[in-house]
Amino acid sequence: TVSLTFPNGGSASESVSEGGSALANKAFAFKGASGASSLGIVRAIQNAGATPFTSASRHSAIVGYTCAREKAAALVGSLGTTTNSDYEPWDVADAIAIANVSVKEANSSAELLLTEQLYQAAFGESSSMGRSYFTPNATAATLQSFRDKAYVMNGAILAATGVDHDIFVKHVEESFEEANPGSMSKASAAYDPIQHTYIGGEARLSSATDRTCIALGFEGPNDSHALQSILKHCISLSGISSFAVPGLAGVYGAAPAGETMALIDNLCAALTSGSMTTESIEKAKKLAKSESLFALDDGSKSLAESMSLNVQTTGTFCAESIAASYDEITADDVNKAFDNMLKSNLTVASLGNISAVPYQGSIASRFS
Repeated sequence: TVSLTFPNGGSASESVSEGGSALANKAFAFKGASGASSLGIVRAIQNAGATPFTSASRHSAIVGYTCAREKAAALVGSLGTTTNSDYEPWDVADAIAIANVSVKEANSSAELLLTEQLYQAAFGESSSMGRSYFTPNATAATLQSFRDKAYVMNGAILAATGVDHDIFVKHVEESFEEANPGSMSKASAAYDPIQHTYIGGEARLSSATDRTCIALGFEGPNDSHALQSILKHCISLSGISSFAVPGLAGVYGAAPAGETMALIDNLCAALTSGSMTTESIEKAKKLAKSESLFALDDGSKSLAESMSLNVQTTGTFCAESIAASYDEITADDVNKAFDNMLKSNLTVASLGNISAVPYQGSIASRFS
């Protein structure tokens, strides 16, 4: 697997006028530009029996492929066009249309809608982290503006698994010779991402349904993937679904509208039951560490993703350091992170039949 990660390619790096650009730019993967033919790129990938992939989120954008070891180096040129921005008008129109379809699909997904509500309430709808990733109707101008600053080589992370290093590097040097380097300031910014201020609050979205979806969030660890994962597993040991992403952690669930208060009681109990014992923390550490190490063995794509994530967060990668990052976290570290989490302003996101969902202040009083 070969993957190219752009740490500033996520929607959290969009300006106010660039809403929807991260989502739409994902559709430019493996498109021809600067003299490269889209058809030629597609045929090369097909002839090599490769499987291309692309993804984007609030935090980054990734493009890559999985193929036979002996084909990996020759195909790296298909990633070389990723930093270009002079796409044909019909490619731009297609990208915007594809993004709008994704927005429509997201608006019919309770899970995605609840996630968007959660970020909006946690970071504020006027912030780039709080604005929806699924924003429609990007324009050609905003797509290019965002691409020119986010899809650059300085700060990008190229990960490859199962390749001959010397041959691969030679092909990379040739294929990326004309790639947009960006500025050196962007290179340092890629490893020092934009800091988004957690504020907490509430977002409610009513719909005609007999179910209620609720997420309770708090400010979580921002600079340690290992601590985030351990914290998530500690909470989930109570039997409640939990989440932990950079700067945000909490619990979520869904129930029939008539059982809304019971759902809220269970979610709150998972956070206030005093379950952060030494034993539970050690169990969570083992689960989080195993999850991370198993990812290294779960196929070459998973390994490439782990490599990129660790380079992005620590500047380096080795399996031993991943294991050590979990071992070094103590029970005191976890308890401190958990206590700090509960001291932050509560975020409440609710969706569906919300007639029986108390307002944020009422639920927040349970954590005082």
